[in-house]
Amino acid sequence: MHRLRSVSVTLRVNVLKYVVSAALIAALLMVGASSAHAQIARPIPRYDFDIDLDYFAHRLDATQRVTLPNSFDESISEVVFNVPAAHTPGVFDLQQVMVGNAPATYHFAGTKLTIELLNELKPDDVITLTLKFSVRVLPLDATSFAGANLAYTSDATNIGYWYPLLAPYRSGTGWIEVPFYPIGDPFASESADYSATITATPGVTVVSGGELSRRGNMWHYDLPRGRTFGMLASPRYQQTSVTVNHITYSIYTLPEHTHLATIALQTMIRAVWLYSSIYGPYPYSTLRVAEVTGPWSMEFSGFCALGATDIGDYDGTTRNRLIRIAAHEVSHQWWYSVVGDNQVTEPWLDEGMARFNELRYYEAYSPEDVPWWWDSVIGTLRNPLPLNSSVADFTDHGRYLQSIYNQGAVFLDALRARIGQPAFNTFMRDLYRRGSFRLITTQDFFDILENHTEVNVQPLVRKYFK
Repeated sequence: MHRLRSVSVTLRVNVLKYVVSAALIAALLMVGASSAHAQIARPIPRYDFDIDLDYFAHRLDATQRVTLPNSFDESISEVVFNVPAAHTPGVFDLQQVMVGNAPATYHFAGTKLTIELLNELKPDDVITLTLKFSVRVLPLDATSFAGANLAYTSDATNIGYWYPLLAPYRSGTGWIEVPFYPIGDPFASESADYSATITATPGVTVVSGGELSRRGNMWHYDLPRGRTFGMLASPRYQQTSVTVNHITYSIYTLPEHTHLATIALQTMIRAVWLYSSIYGPYPYSTLRVAEVTGPWSMEFSGFCALGATDIGDYDGTTRNRLIRIAAHEVSHQWWYSVVGDNQVTEPWLDEGMARFNELRYYEAYSPEDVPWWWDSVIGTLRNPLPLNSSVADFTDHGRYLQSIYNQGAVFLDALRARIGQPAFNTFMRDLYRRGSFRLITTQDFFDILENHTEVNVQPLVRKYFK
């Protein structure tokens, strides 16, 4: 068992060879004056977790308290949770449900949990629900990217989408069920405040997003305005951290890749500076990346997972998956975490953005590699489905990547060329501002676009959307 090694890195420009243009610095100063935090005007839910993590038994026992304000402008008589972990029998065991201090009547079928309320919850009223449950984590199945969110290997345990998530609610429509699919990221959730206390097996490091306090094997995270709360855990992690401009960046690597920690940190820092300049401010004071075994990288609020195969692809150049995928996953802090979407029905809104932001990263820092990116990453689109297809329309992960990720980047680049980069950048900053801590739709995308250009974009719409 390897003990956690914490390294504090002092960056110098000549060490990381980190170059930021005067224009970028000016842009950062400008966007820093208007914080995305101000976009939260309505009360949001709060999750409080008490978790016992038995790492070597691959088991979590949890108490989850959800404080739910009714901000829906209409009374509700039930509360619905989506429970992705329940898609595999024997993984999720629900033991108790309370509304206030009283046992609740509930219905649990598939991945949908419906809790009945004894009295209607009127607008602006608040209710607390308590759920007790256990999760049994299964070995990693590398063929399922969705299933890999909750899985373990000999190196680490991925604990993503492990708890009951409040379903999104729309007045006049009600709760939105989000079924589980093996393709893509079959999830959708509103922003919420999270607080979690994790009592872990001694010697195990627990990585998540938000502010961390720790006492021995007890880890406490506070994450405001998170899209979801995930964790990664391992007894093998080695930590490398640096603070730049009031943001602390940390990467948790397996020992065989710790020599690449500085490269990963440099990419994280560059990506945050770039996306802050062109979209808007990063909302947290920390950003963490943790390595996981297998062909899988994944975003969560305030941190992300980076697959060992991606990290190990580093070849001393910028033409590799460590650089490219790190830029991709950091992008999701803007498009997924702050600006959310229904990842089942309209996944292009975050994955197309993230693929496009790989291009923007190379344009900013390695313009000589842009032709390589187009050729090796995008190539030729072969028989893609329309860009606004649902994950339910796919049975093949490769076609999903072509249609949603790659075609999304192609469309956004074509839109930028059609309306011009100044108008495009102004539009994207406005979309980020208006969509902060909300779930946006394709219709929102085009409604906001209309405010920023008079150019006819219908030929692009007909080409890429159904």
